[in-house]
Amino acid sequence: MAETGSVGEVPQAAQKVVGPFVRRATEVHEVQPLVSYYCYLYAAQLILESQLHLQDESVAEYIEVLLTQVENDRKAIEESAPAIAQLLKEKDKSFKLVLGFSMQILNKAVKEIDSHLCTKRTVQSLMAFKDFVEVTKLWPEFYQTHEEEIAKQVKYAKYHSGRILKALKNGDDPNDFITESDERELEQLLDEPENGVNEGETELDLPEPPAKLPEEPTIHLPTAPALIKGQKNSLGLPTAPESTQVETPPPALPEKPKVEVSRVDTPIKESVKPVPPSNGTVLSKEQVEEIWKRDEVISKAQKHAKFAISSLNYNDVENAIHELQEALKLLRGD
Repeated sequence: MAETGSVGEVPQAAQKVVGPFVRRATEVHEVQPLVSYYCYLYAAQLILESQLHLQDESVAEYIEVLLTQVENDRKAIEESAPAIAQLLKEKDKSFKLVLGFSMQILNKAVKEIDSHLCTKRTVQSLMAFKDFVEVTKLWPEFYQTHEEEIAKQVKYAKYHSGRILKALKNGDDPNDFITESDERELEQLLDEPENGVNEGETELDLPEPPAKLPEEPTIHLPTAPALIKGQKNSLGLPTAPESTQVETPPPALPEKPKVEVSRVDTPIKESVKPVPPSNGTVLSKEQVEEIWKRDEVISKAQKHAKFAISSLNYNDVENAIHELQEALKLLRGD
């Protein structure tokens, strides 16, 4: 059966599972072809691991389209960019590539939050980071060493995404928010001793009073400094906040992990259906029906074999055995 449809047309039954990763792959397909390739590959792995293709016919058809996209993208990378294609063979560097790309997106959003310049686009960046960083699960041996740090970063992204969207929905300013850097500056101000006197040094060494009081001197006091509305005072203290509402502090943003980092699996090539030879003899209706029936059985068996190979690429031996058994049943006529 010929493959139809576009890789972007994710079936409803698989939308929740792979929709975000197919969308991200499409977004960066031209500017980051290797990252796009890994997003498609991760989406295919999710379908095969969840066995959605065995539960829904539309997903079974879509996985063929998706695997073809993965294979075509890999060939395009190998033919047009040999240097980049070398990363397909090096798991640690591929992991580092996807994780580094994800962190670039997160750092941009963090800068906007700390500078009180966040907008709806900041939310989009945070959600994109969350999707891209999940693709690093393609390489579990490297992902596990960074799992704790990544979990904290994802928690940070979810917190601020919800906070900003809630503020925008309610017509509030999403930048009316005390960030961690704001809190650190405030703590430093509170910790500074007044007039340079450290806490505890309050006892003064006063001189003895004189035996005879001198004539009263003329004292020239300086004028008090004027405080101009809207201008910073000489102490550099911050102005009072317009709102007294206190929000729950966000989760701490962890330091960037030391990235070390690829699991690249060989895409599956589509088998070509055999065409029965023709010797010019006109076939009967029964013979034609028999040929069509045999071709249909072979086509279905090829699909099961294809899924079995895909499962082996992901070390899913149990599913590979199941697929091969189904192919044998078809060929034996069971």
